Amino acid sequence: MSCFAWSSDEEAMVAASGSTSAAPLPTLTCTTESVKILVTLLSCLAHDRRGLLFTAHSKRKSLQIKTSIG
Repeated sequence: MSCFAWSSDEEAMVAASGSTSAAPLPTLTCTTESVKILVTLLSCLAHDRRGLLFTAHSKRKSLQIKTSIG
């Protein structure tokens, strides 16, 4: 589930710049597990690792997904 919201500082910046084409900055909500996976992925990319192995567990079953980038 995601929620998009403006803060008052962002509204003031857009008003001051006179820009009408500026898109609102999204505020997203997600699970802690999703954040952990995203941080792991970004960390691997930042350290030039081009492959990842994810294991997801659900109802006594596991799924392994191997990913590679370029």
